[in-house]
Amino acid sequence: ELSEIEPEDTIPPIIFSTEIVPEYYLNSAPLQFDYSAQDDGVGLFSVSATLDGQNFEFGQMLNFAIPGTHTIVITATDLVNNVSIKTLSFDVIYNFVGFLKPIKSGEVYNLGRTLPISFQLYDANDQFIPDVIAHLTVARIENGVIGTEQIPLSSSGADIGNLFRVEGGYYKYNLATNSLGAGTWQIKAILDDDKAYSVMVFIR
Repeated sequence: ELSEIEPEDTIPPIIFSTEIVPEYYLNSAPLQFDYSAQDDGVGLFSVSATLDGQNFEFGQMLNFAIPGTHTIVITATDLVNNVSIKTLSFDVIYNFVGFLKPIKSGEVYNLGRTLPISFQLYDANDQFIPDVIAHLTVARIENGVIGTEQIPLSSSGADIGNLFRVEGGYYKYNLATNSLGAGTWQIKAILDDDKAYSVMVFIR
């Protein structure tokens, strides 16, 4: 009598986890993060997770207090060493509400004037964030192609390099247009949450 040969289990476990969205504003309400795995073959041996490389227990709270990109890696192994890995990434960002007047995309400005560039940054609770490192770059646009990003010159002694200063609840920089020259320019604010925001202006 021929004995039945068990088919070999080559199918890795299936991982389940709490859904997360790609972006959360800084200081958003903490989220309980659950994860589990199921193996329909020989059975589950282990399931574990890390957050930014550190051990992350089932049911732990995700806190959105550190700006930048964060990564959760869930690993599940069955009893014959089939492995599943699920990677989830999310960004913790500031609420950038746009450049303030007089800066407006597509606007024309006269060469020689000082362009005050300003914006505000808030967290999830509409609290102003006063301690962000924000830099300004400019790049000439020709035939629809954005050129090399340059560090602009300020017309104000209050500005250091291309760093925005914080003053009265605003991030500010006084851009000297005569250092740019006439043409189409991209003005970009680069924030320390790894996000950048740009606007296109014309200088004549």
